Amino acid sequence: MGAGGAAVKDHAVLTAEGDGYLDRGTESLYNVALATTGQGERVSAYVPPEATPFQEAMMNGAAHGY
Repeated sequence: MGAGGAAVKDHAVLTAEGDGYLDRGTESLYNVALATTGQGERVSAYVPPEATPFQEAMMNGAAHGY
């Protein structure tokens, strides 16, 4: 659960599971509400995701000249 609600787990706008970008109770919907009511300074801070194993392998390979 994020600072303003549940995390989004699907790239759809609405889902049967309730984890789409605009589903009730999601952090995304909370941030949209803040941003569209002049309270953009209150939206959740961006937290970059960790690199996937594939990305790690690509970065490590590139660092070693492979």
